[in-house]
Amino acid sequence: MEINRRDFMKLLGGSLAGLALGGAAGTMIKLPGSMEKVLYSGPRIESWKLTACTKCPGGCSLKVRLIDNFPIQVSGNPISPVNMGGICSMGLASIAGLYHPSRLTGPVKKENGKFIPISYDEAYKILSDELNKIISEKKQDDVFLIAQTESRLRAGMFKKFSKETGFKNLILDNFGMNSNSAYNKISVEAPDFIDFDKCDYILNFGSQMIENSINPLYYTRKLIEHRSKGFKITSIQPKLTPGITKSDNWIPLLPVSYASLAMGIAYILLKDEKYDKSYVDKYFSGFSEFKQYVLDNFYPDKVEELTGVPSDKILQTGREFEDASAPAAYFDEAVLYNSNGTYNALAIIALNALKGFKGFAAIKENFLSSLLENEKEPAETISFVKLKDQLTGNKPVQVLIISGSNFVFNNPGQDALKKQLSSIPFVVSFSSFVDETSTFAHLIIPDHDDFEKIDLLSDESMGIPVITAQQPVVSPFYNTIDTCDILISLMKDLKPGIKLSFQNYADYIKQAAQKIYSGHEGILLDQEKPTVIEKGLQKIGWNTEQYTNFDDYWDGLWGAGGWWNPFASKESYNAKIDFKETFTEGSFLSKSPINPLKNKKLHLNIYKKNLDYKGSMSIYAVLVEQFGSRWSLFYQLWAEINPDTAAGLSATDRSKVILRTNNGKFPAVLIYNPTVMPGNIDVPFGLGHTLIGDNSGINPLAYSDDLFDKQSGLASFSETPVEILTVSQGSSLSDSQVITNEKELIETKIRSIYA
Repeated sequence: MEINRRDFMKLLGGSLAGLALGGAAGTMIKLPGSMEKVLYSGPRIESWKLTACTKCPGGCSLKVRLIDNFPIQVSGNPISPVNMGGICSMGLASIAGLYHPSRLTGPVKKENGKFIPISYDEAYKILSDELNKIISEKKQDDVFLIAQTESRLRAGMFKKFSKETGFKNLILDNFGMNSNSAYNKISVEAPDFIDFDKCDYILNFGSQMIENSINPLYYTRKLIEHRSKGFKITSIQPKLTPGITKSDNWIPLLPVSYASLAMGIAYILLKDEKYDKSYVDKYFSGFSEFKQYVLDNFYPDKVEELTGVPSDKILQTGREFEDASAPAAYFDEAVLYNSNGTYNALAIIALNALKGFKGFAAIKENFLSSLLENEKEPAETISFVKLKDQLTGNKPVQVLIISGSNFVFNNPGQDALKKQLSSIPFVVSFSSFVDETSTFAHLIIPDHDDFEKIDLLSDESMGIPVITAQQPVVSPFYNTIDTCDILISLMKDLKPGIKLSFQNYADYIKQAAQKIYSGHEGILLDQEKPTVIEKGLQKIGWNTEQYTNFDDYWDGLWGAGGWWNPFASKESYNAKIDFKETFTEGSFLSKSPINPLKNKKLHLNIYKKNLDYKGSMSIYAVLVEQFGSRWSLFYQLWAEINPDTAAGLSATDRSKVILRTNNGKFPAVLIYNPTVMPGNIDVPFGLGHTLIGDNSGINPLAYSDDLFDKQSGLASFSETPVEILTVSQGSSLSDSQVITNEKELIETKIRSIYA
């Protein structure tokens, strides 16, 4: 059953008005026909359920209002320590996915270039037969799995599937895992959190901490508190986003040069001998080689040459960092989105080591480690680069399995990627939509919507273990199935005799909850903290807990919305890091310094909008107009330019221009914006969906150079040269119409922004 905008508003009397804002005249929501009678003539009974938001890595707890078991409104759970009742626009609109008119209602297979509906049994047989064939032919190395999930338990299930079936080419896209991947390169675990109780200076390399991060709402609260204590935040970013305006200092810099600046700051500490000598002697293997390498290559004038950051600014930042008693040089996944990404992260890790990681800490005897045992499965995970290399090489990819990832939309080199995908004999997707990636599948078995799933989302970024419970708010609307249930069934069928302690993913989650209950640590979110007397009685064996059996505890977990351990102890982060072979001549030298590009081109900097983690904001009708609300542009791409950069150009503010890269030309509206780094053209990521949403705008990654961080496999968002073309009505796009800034303009204006 499909409902258009007019009927939708009339039927619900505004209770779901948020879903209808900004929509076109077409279908607004889709529901199973069996629900029509209840929708139009139900008793109008109100109820509430708690669940979790999965639109970003934050994992906020949601309070969902239902009428006759139809979710109609979402708010934040006030007792959750993660979001404390707060909620962002993506969370508010999360309900829209459940009713999205483009949702697949069941499995489909491709015949003669078109998708046709099939039963789940037929779809599962097609998939299991194909994988059994691969195993019988011993071609497991020709199978690739790509999974994007922010759930560590689900990520662990993919690792277990990979290990048990022998399909070792697993590409996991998870914000926390990506952020910590550089630590894996030096064989240590990352610190659990910024220790805001001690940290007195934050040097932020590239993270949009209160916009797109591991815990945006928590960081919003803590950074405000941090500054209220008089402590400083310096942010290094190519763009002054609304979140970065909360910093005390902004150093505009392209991400590819982060490593050089980090080494330049390290030079100051080493030269002034204001580093933590006791930590270095005990935990920093290869320090003498590192010290010599930095002192030889990263003196301030050299770093200014490499990055464009004035030497006096480097000195100032270095002195602020070395004078702090517990500074934190912070980075996350964002630091990897360039061709120098992993080296950036390693350089920042080394900088923190010089101060003994004093601004960070770890959770002592972390209970979550046992809960997340599958996450630590020794299955090999690889980067997207390996898939690209195999697709372009002589060794074929026989099967590609895709879950939660729209990687065609999220990466450059899209034309080649589409052609390569078309050559794979069997592609299966678990997408809920036919999107830019799943359109290449031969089989789609759609996953549940988030409001139909069960999960436990873990977080340690606040310095205490927290689990947010994601319970199904409604029974599945359509013939969909949890992807992890398919993985579990496949493990049983592909590996006869395998012994699994769980029958399905819900059973797996229940077993995880049993561990929480049996561990006797922490409390449910709605429980009172035990008194000192109660804690003393617990230590000598008395049972003072509210729940005396697991069944009651299980019900209480969902009623409270989760679990936390506010009594968890923290400890210093004292990992032994080995940089003996990491620092070699030229490793951290900027590949693309800030100096003017040849042929008078600018840098195309593709930035992520506030809260739009994976470029999905524009596919929801309620969010399309928020996407471009700052510039009153909603359905077309805009390009922001610093007025100083534009001073010598003939293009004016709000003029329509053509942007040209090595990969083609595309239109945009030029916007003057002083928060743009001089020498850059900033364009937003998230518009340009061609198969889902309202097809508005353009995806700039389709015109970007195919550059990647070779270690993490994440794409570069800021290294593509671009030029601006003026277009007069009726004229062609000739080379004579190229507009750009002159070399001397960049060289003089790039300095003024530091004043």
